[in-house]
Amino acid sequence: MPSLGCLVVGIAYEINDSVNFIGGNLVQTNNYIQDLLEILRLYQQHYANPTTETQEKAEAIDLEFLIEGLPNLLNSMNLKADRIQQIVLSL
Repeated sequence: MPSLGCLVVGIAYEINDSVNFIGGNLVQTNNYIQDLLEILRLYQQHYANPTTETQEKAEAIDLEFLIEGLPNLLNSMNLKADRIQQIVLSL
């Protein structure tokens, strides 16, 4: 039984360490993405007539959906990382 306890603690530590790394980087990644989105908004505001190539690419990647969805995706990832941390702590 003590060996099993040590094994669980070791596994919990490794999971928690990895999730902390991911969670910490998600915060910084979110900051970077917010900065990039702000620059993109400024470009859209000041260069209202993009080239055909730029328009086609924006449509191909569904730029408006990406602008709205990317921050939400990062927030969801952060919530799940927090949830994993709570599960590990309960072990």
